[in-house]
Amino acid sequence: MKAFPLAPEGRRATAATNRFGTRGFTLIELMVGLVLGVIVLFALVTLFVNNSRMRREIDQASQQIENGRYALDLLRDDLHLSGYYGDAVPQQGYTVGTATIPSICATTVAGLQFVAPPAALQWPAPVFGIAAGDAVPSCVSGATGGFKAGTDILVVRRTSTVPTTAALTSGKVYVQSTGCSTDLDQHKDFVLDLGSNAGTFAMTKRGCATAGDIYELQTRIYYVSNETIPTLRLLTLSGTSSANEALVQGIEDMRIEYGRDNVASDGAPDDFRKCLSTVDPCVATDWGNTMAVRINLLARNISTGVGYTDSKTYALGAGIVVGPFNDHYKRHAYTAVIRLMNPAGRREI
Repeated sequence: MKAFPLAPEGRRATAATNRFGTRGFTLIELMVGLVLGVIVLFALVTLFVNNSRMRREIDQASQQIENGRYALDLLRDDLHLSGYYGDAVPQQGYTVGTATIPSICATTVAGLQFVAPPAALQWPAPVFGIAAGDAVPSCVSGATGGFKAGTDILVVRRTSTVPTTAALTSGKVYVQSTGCSTDLDQHKDFVLDLGSNAGTFAMTKRGCATAGDIYELQTRIYYVSNETIPTLRLLTLSGTSSANEALVQGIEDMRIEYGRDNVASDGAPDDFRKCLSTVDPCVATDWGNTMAVRINLLARNISTGVGYTDSKTYALGAGIVVGPFNDHYKRHAYTAVIRLMNPAGRREI
């Protein structure tokens, strides 16, 4: 058969086809490609969302663990210092001056019920507590963040750990002890007064020449606030001066048991009590014999968890179980037995 030469237009079309290969995708091929792309994209988005959620849950769990342990560490450090009165060393007693336990909201020297020399040397109990269900003092019920009902209050009495170097604050309470033999022979171990009475603080160190160090006396009150995010707070009182600071978020319950040394007087606790006034009230002697504290904390995540419901119960000391909460916060209970170094150590001598 005779071949006819292609027209110029046909030669150009064939050349274009050969140069670029195929002319494009069919509609079916395009739809299949789009579907596969959507599937891959969906898988990537799902993976990213799941990883982000898992990372957030891990971060929250880590923060909760850190908060619980940090709260215990803060309480442990302060309890180790309870009963520290600067250079003044009470030989024994650690009981209040009268049968009445002083108010934790006391703002005056008389209200703190110190018994100064030359009478029998006595000090307020270094640790005191108010159990859940007992009356809440006004300085706590009206404090920043409010007070969360059904939780305990812990009170630590001590001086600051460093001497006061600035001018004394008129409304605060201070302690100054002596090392001068003349004062000691007369049983004038220390003075305690408001900063407004600066002339009271005239005691000297050993050698009777250098002025003795002056320490601020503090009542340190730990409580759980009733804020949107429950928080462990510290209310510090010294005379008419006060300061309130948030310590750890996510602490939503605190229960405390007090270990008494009421048998051998050797600084070791013989039993632990809640000191709830309606069931097992503690008198001044009991607080003076407290040598250890068992702290029970319940910490929760700051934010809720996706797809999680808290149906657990938590033991916070003898006979105390809380939960289930049936909300979406993850929780964990923490406990520690903390020895009161100052009162317990002096009984070992």
